Amino acid sequence: MKKLLYLISLLFIAGCYYGQLGSGLVSQYYFNGNANDMVGNNHGIVRGATLSMDRFGSPNSAYCFNGQNNLINLGTSPSLRTGTMSISFWAKMTGTIVNSSAYSNHPFIFTKASNLSGAYEAYFVGVYKFTDKIDAATSDAFGFQTVSFSNEVASQDVWRHIVYSFTTDSTYLYVDNQLSNQLYKGYSSVYLPSDSVVLGFVGNIPNGGTFSWLNGCLDDFRIYNRKLTREEIAQLYLETKPISNFSFPGSICSGETKTFTDNSMNSPTTWAWSVSPATGVTINSGNSQNPSITFANAGIYLVTLTAGNAVGSGAAITKTVTVSACTGLDQMTSEILGLSIYPNPSDGKISFNQSLPLNSTLHVYNQLGQKLKTWLINSSQQSELDGSFLPKGGYVLQIISGEDIRIIKLIVH
Repeated sequence: MKKLLYLISLLFIAGCYYGQLGSGLVSQYYFNGNANDMVGNNHGIVRGATLSMDRFGSPNSAYCFNGQNNLINLGTSPSLRTGTMSISFWAKMTGTIVNSSAYSNHPFIFTKASNLSGAYEAYFVGVYKFTDKIDAATSDAFGFQTVSFSNEVASQDVWRHIVYSFTTDSTYLYVDNQLSNQLYKGYSSVYLPSDSVVLGFVGNIPNGGTFSWLNGCLDDFRIYNRKLTREEIAQLYLETKPISNFSFPGSICSGETKTFTDNSMNSPTTWAWSVSPATGVTINSGNSQNPSITFANAGIYLVTLTAGNAVGSGAAITKTVTVSACTGLDQMTSEILGLSIYPNPSDGKISFNQSLPLNSTLHVYNQLGQKLKTWLINSSQQSELDGSFLPKGGYVLQIISGEDIRIIKLIVH
């Protein structure tokens, strides 16, 4: 119970701080298909690293490094190397074999403080390969380092959320929303202006001296020019993809324009709408949160929404939308097919005045356009169907016989 209350409180706190996470954000890398910086101009140059599945199983949404010769270069911008910083990202180890010389780490991120031999990390986060513990370091102008080690090991094929923050006063290492190490620092970190900030590689030169390559994967990189708060770290750890959902008017007539309303969870920031079949359909602002859609023709349509945010795109949701001609359709249906329902309103028992067309199909939809039931008519004598499972409300019966599609409205009381 205490654990549940703790998680609920974290979710509440995370929601309160969500809008502040853009403050001081210098660079952000979603890795959704590329290594572009989504908030700045520090676009990554990919050398060998390959796109792979992220922690949610989405393809081409994280970068993996082979431990031999892969890296991503983020450039030399001073914006990536400030006196106070926070670096937040997700990482997992995929192997222990690593191409290295005189350096005992799998590097996640690295930039140098000096051009002297040895690493001389201005800042570094990685995994110490002899203990598999996450470590982080920063240095002053004289090579003095403050090195933090996590309590947790970086188990293979397990995604870990890592935040490394440092100020002039102290350093902080968080792993999976827990403060793993806090150390006194007492100096300003120093940077080598000509050196790049690199993901997946650490050292002087690839083929000699001190170097090491990452055997693992990285995702959702954020670099801040300030110290993140405890609450903001919780928000980043709890951040997840949206759960796509939407609603729409229960009654839509051909030629009408109706608003479809996004009801997705987990703070979506992008929306992609589509309709099938698309003939006669106009989506106004198909990438907006609540678009208006016009259906020129009566029929059955599938409307799909895919909501996304900084973490990625959630699973698409598709709902069935029934569009009526709204010109005496019920009467027209009865005249053409010779069918009518009685009684209507009904107690759920669906009775027809004559047998249903043989080999026809009957679908039942609710007012949200969700399909509830399908019957295949394989008897030439069938004139009754059991709809007792239907709650009170309005429904649409779609009868498909050959190329004919007809609609009858049903009220259950």
